[in-house]
This record gives sequence, C-alpha cells and structure tokens, in this order.
Amino acid sequence: MPHNIPASVVTDTFSLARISAFHAFFKAENQAQCLGALVWHQSVAAAMWPLICLVEISLRNRLHVGLSRMYAAAWYAGARNSMPLQTKLQSRADELLSATDAAGNARIGCPDDFVAAMSFGFWVEVLRQVHVNRRYRLVEAIFPNYGPLKDKKLWADAAKTWIPLLRRLERHKRVRDQIGHHTPLWNIKYTVRETEPPRVPKSPGAMMLALRQEVSSLRQTLLDMDVSLARLWDGTFFQQAFLQLTTTNGLYYYMYHTADSGKVLRPFRETRYLSIAELQASGVPRLV
Repeated sequence: MPHNIPASVVTDTFSLARISAFHAFFKAENQAQCLGALVWHQSVAAAMWPLICLVEISLRNRLHVGLSRMYAAAWYAGARNSMPLQTKLQSRADELLSATDAAGNARIGCPDDFVAAMSFGFWVEVLRQVHVNRRYRLVEAIFPNYGPLKDKKLWADAAKTWIPLLRRLERHKRVRDQIGHHTPLWNIKYTVRETEPPRVPKSPGAMMLALRQEVSSLRQTLLDMDVSLARLWDGTFFQQAFLQLTTTNGLYYYMYHTADSGKVLRPFRETRYLSIAELQASGVPRLV
C-alpha cells in the first residue's frame, strides 16, 4: 500500500479525461482521493491478472490439443487436412508461420511456438468457426465438466449450449483487454437477475459486484475444464487480495491513505489470510 505520494502526481502524470472520469465515478473530493482510486483500480486489475492468464493459457492449450486430434497436429496450416478457417483468420496464421527473426530464422519452429504466439482473441475467433457438427465433441474434450454436456439432445439448440459458453469466453477476452489496455473496469457489466439484461455499474459498489461476478465466471471456466485447475487460484495471495480489495473498506482505505486526502479514517484492520487447508475446510473463500 503506497504512502506519502504527492497528490500533484495526478495532474502531472494522467490525462485530464482520465482524471475527470475517476473523479466522477468515485466521487473523489480532491486530487489525493482521486489518486487513491487510481491506485486501487490498478491493484484490483493486478489481483485479477493471474486468474485471467490461467484461463487464457489453459484454454489455448486445451483447444489446440482438441483441434489437433480432430484435424491434424498443424490444424492451422491451411493444408488439406487442416481446420477450415475464414480468410482473415487464416491470413493471420500464415503471416506468423512465415515470419522470421533478425537472423532470418523462422519464428515458429513447432506447434507450441504457434500456440504461445497467438492472442486470446485468435482462439475465441477459432471457436466461433467450429462447425456445428463438431461443437459437442470439441467442448467435451476442452470443457468436460460443462453442464449442458450431460444431455446431448440439448445441443440441437445452440442458444442453450454453445452460445452461452462462447459469450462467456468473449467476455473474458474483453475483460482481459480492458486490464491490458488500462481502461476503466467499471464498464464491466453485472447481472442482478437472469431474466434481466446485464447492467453497467453506476457506483463503486456495483462495480465491485461486477468484478466479483467476472472472477466467479473465470473460476467456473477453469472448473469446466478441470476441477484441479481452480485450485491454482483458490487460496492464493491474489485471490485473497482481490476479495479484500473489492470491499468498500478496501477502496476507502486507498482513497484516504494513498496521499494527504484531508480526511482521517480509522486504520484499516489487518487481515489474516486463510491457509489453503482452512479455505478447503470452510468450503467458501472468505476473509477473517
């Protein structure tokens, strides 16, 4: 937690548009509180990043393995036994496959190089192009714990099976891009009732709800792939930091303690992080 940072760093470092947006959304009363909100926002993004990376890496590797078994090891190569890709997507793959480094050596020497080099967006686009007759088998290979797999007859209706999964991954990709490009996270929508359309947060509290829903969704994606993958997130420092940050007490501590805010707030109570054994025993991650 940073201390004694001059509040003038806000005007000297950040654009007026960004400062104004944070002032308005967090109702900051001065530059010091605005700086605190900025640092809090960055801290929340940093806490979420390992989970997003875990989902992205798991997805791309499992998708690659599934497509390799369905087509060929180099399913992206544009050969006779490759997966049919739209022209734009195939061009992206071909461009990378023909790329060389400064010494003239090929950048892609094996399928693993290709998988690691392609963006999250590429993999989501690949999923969009999976033929309808191959969707069930591919999802079964990548997301064996995905609920709708229990009834194969349901897959005649993509709106109840394929599309919800695809929309979830698209949302993960958008959140990843927002964090990577340092855009405001209060644009992430949240759901109050399943029968109502998602809402854009209008307050910090609603923003925290949206972020917690997204983290829960990211974790569910890991569970759908393999239950053990979620254990790489559960009980970690990042998970508990996220839970602590996404509280009003966590936000206000940053806003009133990052710089001289002109207000006095009671000291933030020290948090004892639960051990992994305690988390498993409790069933639900929580703070004490």
